[in-house]
Amino acid sequence: MESKRSERGLFQNKIRYLVVICAALMVCSSMQAEWKPADGPLMTRWAKDVQPDNAHSEYPRPQMVREDWLNLNGLWEYAITAKDESKPAKFDGQILVPFPVESALSGVMKPVGEKNRLWYRRTFKTPGKWKGQRILLHFGAVDWDTTVWVNGKELGSHRGGYDPFTFDITDALKDTGKQEIILSVWDPTDAGSQPRGKQVKRPGGIMYTAVTGIWQTVWLEPVPQSHIRSIKIEPDVDENRFWLTVDVAGQPKKYVVHGEVILPPDKDGHRDVSFLCPAAGSLACGHPIHLTCMTCASPCTRKRTEPRSAARKLTRYAAIVVLGRSRWVRMKPE
Repeated sequence: MESKRSERGLFQNKIRYLVVICAALMVCSSMQAEWKPADGPLMTRWAKDVQPDNAHSEYPRPQMVREDWLNLNGLWEYAITAKDESKPAKFDGQILVPFPVESALSGVMKPVGEKNRLWYRRTFKTPGKWKGQRILLHFGAVDWDTTVWVNGKELGSHRGGYDPFTFDITDALKDTGKQEIILSVWDPTDAGSQPRGKQVKRPGGIMYTAVTGIWQTVWLEPVPQSHIRSIKIEPDVDENRFWLTVDVAGQPKKYVVHGEVILPPDKDGHRDVSFLCPAAGSLACGHPIHLTCMTCASPCTRKRTEPRSAARKLTRYAAIVVLGRSRWVRMKPE
């Protein structure tokens, strides 16, 4: 009898689990079914392929790739309020991130203007395997004045419509369950003095439709307590060298940066010329490393049978290798 009761209980638990999964899938499907692009005046042939589950799904930072990351593009809630109003209790509808609110692909296609404020909201869950690491929230670009909250805690603000910015949200996260992100965005467009290109409230001629809010990928990534924040590579063409600076968060004094210059292969795919005079250097984090680039035009590397014109072509680009990844930079103009 006890065995039968136990089996019956397990069966009932499985049924409940399946019901919950099906309900969640139905909710997600209904949310996507409600979204559709607005009727824009000029749509490309690729617009029909855009869906909430494939909006800019590629990794957004190819020069510093990390394996673990979570793409937050997709459907968010949005609201447009008066500029001085506080966070809305109710949102107006859904918007497809990372398309700006004025665009057809956002599903909204509404102007905001300097007298109003644009709000975003979405929830997410952090993968369990990220536990014990710092969690970074990245914004590729948001136009223009942005304030970010996570679980009700204000993390900070950023002004700028073209540059990426990041917040460490680790201390604002809950131990379990859904986490909430809220954004407030204000953009004066041509009523302000900020860089805006050709954006105007009333586009025409060579002037463009305004862009407000998120317009580049939003994503999360886990990092160790000490991690690389950015890598700066400055070519010095006249001196045939590079300056490499690595910005490290956490405890940078415990780590040493090692950099190496590798020239591209020749037309036949051989790298023997590149490695005749390799350049390498090591220095503490945060300080520039001086890397001399021994190019194919140098006497010690250029083959006697190789024409000078071909040698010059090979010196236009070189790769800086940091943490096993190549970062190509231009040595000379075309």
